[in-house]
Amino acid sequence: MESKISLRNHVKEKRTRQPKQEWLDNSHAICSRLMSLPLWTDADAIFLYCDVRGEVSTDELIRNCLEGPKTRHLALPRVEGDRIRFYEIASREQLIPGAMGILEPMGEASADDLYPHSMMVVPGVAFDKDLHRLGYGGGFYDRYLAEHPGHVTVGLGFEFQVVPAVPAETHDRALDMVITEERVIKKQRA
Repeated sequence: MESKISLRNHVKEKRTRQPKQEWLDNSHAICSRLMSLPLWTDADAIFLYCDVRGEVSTDELIRNCLEGPKTRHLALPRVEGDRIRFYEIASREQLIPGAMGILEPMGEASADDLYPHSMMVVPGVAFDKDLHRLGYGGGFYDRYLAEHPGHVTVGLGFEFQVVPAVPAETHDRALDMVITEERVIKKQRA
């Protein structure tokens, strides 16, 4: 537990110290890398999140979903108690500040069961080459993915967020892919 806390604090501090232009440039590189993959271009529905506190900016991805050349469904999370649920949005005007100041959708109808085999972009503090993810400690995504296992999961992080090993527990679900400004880390085929 201590190693998770210290790793989380170390990476979060490093993330907040990034110069703004470096953060913007690297976020753009990461989003461009993701949007060039068939996984993105073929997806009819994307489950995404609004970035906060120095995370990779997801604005470009949201804009592509809402205004890009391909019409696709975009669902974003809303915290409801100790769970998250995803709600589809058609414009940024449907986002309001929610839990912890993070923008959340105002929607009434959950998208959770409408698109059970979608691409889900998952936030994280740190990642490793085995695609383990260190989240923020609330377990929201671990619980959600245990209940909705059909999504292809992609973590977005800056290269310095990829560490030799993330402390993983039995309930932690490895991602399918991690994308940084320098590379795409995928599951190794057997």
